[in-house]
Amino acid sequence: MDLVTLQVLLIADSPDGRLTSRRLLARFGPDRYTVRDADLGEQALAACQDHAPDCVLLDCRPPDRDGLRVLAALRNVTDAPVVLLIDVDQEAVALAACQSGAQDYLVYDHLTPERLHLTIQRAVAAVRLARERDCALSLEDVTARKEAEDARHRSEAYLRAVMACTPDIVFTVDRQLHIQFINRVPAGLAVEEALGTSALDYVLPEHRPLVEHSAREVFATGQPSAYEIQARGAYGVMVWYATRLGRLTMPEGIEQVLMITQDITARKAADIALQQAYTRLQLLAEASAAFSEAGVDAPALLDHLVQRTAVALRASCFIRLRQDDEPWLSMAAAYDQDPAMRATVGAIVCQTPIHIDDPHPAAQVVRSGQPHLAPAIDLEALRATLAPELWPVLDQVRLHSELITPLRVEGQTIGCLVLLRHIAEPLAFTQDDLTLAQDLADRAGLALAKALLYHAVQEAREAAQQAHAWLDALVRSVPSGIGYLDRELRYILVNPALAALNGTTPADHVGRTLAEVIPGLAPQLEPVLRQVLATGVEAQDLELRDKAPSPDERSRTWLLSVFPVLGPLGEVAGVGVTVTDITQIKRTEAELCASEARYRAMFEQNAAIQLLIDSGSGTIVDANPAAMHFYGYPRETLLAMPMSAISQLAPEQAHTELDAALQQVQNHFHFPHRLASGEVRAVEVFSSPIEVAGRQLLYSIIHDETERQQAKLALLRSERILKLFVEHAPAAIAMFDRSMTYLAASRRYLSDYQLGEQTVVGRSYYEVFPDRSARWKEVHQRCLAGAVESAEEDLFPRADGRVDWVRWEIHPWYEGPGEIGGLILFSEVITARKLAEAELREREARFHQTLDLMLEGCQIIGFDARYLYLNDSVARHARRPKEALLGRTMPEVFPGIEQTVMFGWVQRCLRERIAHRMENRFVYDDGSSA
Repeated sequence: MDLVTLQVLLIADSPDGRLTSRRLLARFGPDRYTVRDADLGEQALAACQDHAPDCVLLDCRPPDRDGLRVLAALRNVTDAPVVLLIDVDQEAVALAACQSGAQDYLVYDHLTPERLHLTIQRAVAAVRLARERDCALSLEDVTARKEAEDARHRSEAYLRAVMACTPDIVFTVDRQLHIQFINRVPAGLAVEEALGTSALDYVLPEHRPLVEHSAREVFATGQPSAYEIQARGAYGVMVWYATRLGRLTMPEGIEQVLMITQDITARKAADIALQQAYTRLQLLAEASAAFSEAGVDAPALLDHLVQRTAVALRASCFIRLRQDDEPWLSMAAAYDQDPAMRATVGAIVCQTPIHIDDPHPAAQVVRSGQPHLAPAIDLEALRATLAPELWPVLDQVRLHSELITPLRVEGQTIGCLVLLRHIAEPLAFTQDDLTLAQDLADRAGLALAKALLYHAVQEAREAAQQAHAWLDALVRSVPSGIGYLDRELRYILVNPALAALNGTTPADHVGRTLAEVIPGLAPQLEPVLRQVLATGVEAQDLELRDKAPSPDERSRTWLLSVFPVLGPLGEVAGVGVTVTDITQIKRTEAELCASEARYRAMFEQNAAIQLLIDSGSGTIVDANPAAMHFYGYPRETLLAMPMSAISQLAPEQAHTELDAALQQVQNHFHFPHRLASGEVRAVEVFSSPIEVAGRQLLYSIIHDETERQQAKLALLRSERILKLFVEHAPAAIAMFDRSMTYLAASRRYLSDYQLGEQTVVGRSYYEVFPDRSARWKEVHQRCLAGAVESAEEDLFPRADGRVDWVRWEIHPWYEGPGEIGGLILFSEVITARKLAEAELREREARFHQTLDLMLEGCQIIGFDARYLYLNDSVARHARRPKEALLGRTMPEVFPGIEQTVMFGWVQRCLRERIAHRMENRFVYDDGSSA
């Protein structure tokens, strides 16, 4: 029956209901079900009359009784089975519908594709059996009654088989609650043994009054009922069951209660997990509120943490912190609900110092940042870490479980949260306890970070005040001239060094303009200062030169830098100036020019890319023609650029590399450099510090290594992609080198060969499978020589004695032209397919055997009227052997049959896919008939 496409009529006013049912049936493919829709009312009746369905799905969820009226009307136009779709609270409507002719019903909340498919198949089979039974009873032959009884027995056997396949427990009880029928029983008990026993024998004593009361109420009122209880299932595991009860009147007038019991353990477990999650979230919310109340008081916050954690996990709770860079973990907070136990356990914890490098679990947690869970404490190992005077205390406490989680602040582990359970709390710590403790510790870490930040701000404020004092002292004592002018270029602040350069005192500067104090230099300075005021861009390293006061004296040179000073709203409120007398420096530079000329030719004419970089500002001081050609910038542009405009490193990393070169810790680097065209090239840089005229520079020689880097990255990317492809491939794939050492293996491979989570990469195939025969080694050697071998079906013995069927194929892979690098194994475990094929053959044999034993004639005819199958009864009725019928058409066997009414109906049933029942007189070749 499962191989025939069934016509299903879906009657529902709700579009959602139609869509849900269609999606569930679509899971079995278009060859299994053809679904048509109809609204409640005349449209449904017209649909049944136009195209007779094999089954009707009737949605009875509306509160009125339209569904029952449609059911009554359907019974006048079709005998197709009707399955109701109802809500949980419509059991009474379902029972009334079943009494009015419906075959079965389903509850929307428990609707699954398998349950819907099984119910439809069961209803169609029941109606077909009933049709066969009615047909058999209508015959006037003396043997008709016997055949009808056989059909009823077969129907009952089929119903029992269906009941055995349903996942629910279905049974009936009489008024004494004795079981009269049951489709399945708990493990270890036969169905026959359960019949006649009391249903209360399978219920825990505390639930028996509820079960008995519910059954009595159904007998008394006829109203359906339901309850949920817990019972002991297979292997002693406690299981939750939901049972629905309804009164059932047997054909003999005997009343029984029908009970349908469903395993709801998974749903109950989900409800319990949800409640536990809610409780946990509520606890975490309360803890967060408590931490918020503690504010910036770090000790109070730690006390809140140990109290909340100790109460929540029913344990002694302690916090150990590492103070600054000290190597010891000191006690910061402790709590236990039992004051006596708090003092006793505290005596062990507080009096036991822990060094950060000790093997103690608390030290390991702080070092690694990973939690520690010990459901059972090794008391002897703990005793060895304690002083002898603490041994009696340990014996008194009798600790048995330990949990330690790291306490982190801004990603840094500053200590740990220690929880201990003693014999008074017999349950050991679990993974859920660890998760809860870690969540509490993480929330405390956030609150502690806030408190530490507050204290850090306070310390920063005090440090800023101290720094301001230091800055004032520094400005006054620095040998360079420093001054501050407002927007009218009036002096606001002048240090003694600048006043000395101007030949006056600091007090004589304040309130006076630049032109009033230094009239000789004011024409050169004022344009620069006003430009900085207008643009907000500083001007650095400006040289000023005054005229020589006499022929015997030289002129003086100053180095000037001007920077904007911002106001409270970010506006330019004035300018600051720094002035340094560089007269002697300029003279020294002149003396060095001659020396520099000797090396300029060597620098300019070298083919290697060379740069001179200012170690302080990072700007390019000089570049040879090879550098200008490589970077694509003219000399003027290149020398005005900082290295940050070329180097693609982050500022912090660039500063680190610069310091390493200056300190001569490292002189070989690899950088990405951007050219004028925008192209980024990988370069190799050799740098070393040099000093020129008292100025520290970096002398760098640069080699372009882009092609080499790209080739290396391409190789790494190819290897990474190959490993990812093999690992995540949906097939079982393994890759080996020439020594049969694993290079990669897919997750499907590890699963099929039951290797679990173990790492096989780097291990030999013969180490992983030491029991493989010499045959496999021969196969591997042939493939390593260039052969490709495979097997569609091969036996694979397991280590536990089981044998699986495997389909495999082995190919060599090549490192270069003609050079084999190893093997690739593709395999698939096909044991399930082999078992399914064997089971299919066995089912077909049982099906043919059953049909051959039937007294009724059963034959399968193809669309070309050819006999595809027939049982012994058909051959006997046709008075011909099976071999004379199979493979031949009806007109070939019985010439002239195509002119009969019976043959016409056969053609119509095949063409329109409908069922038809008729009586037909058949005339044999000798003139006799039947």
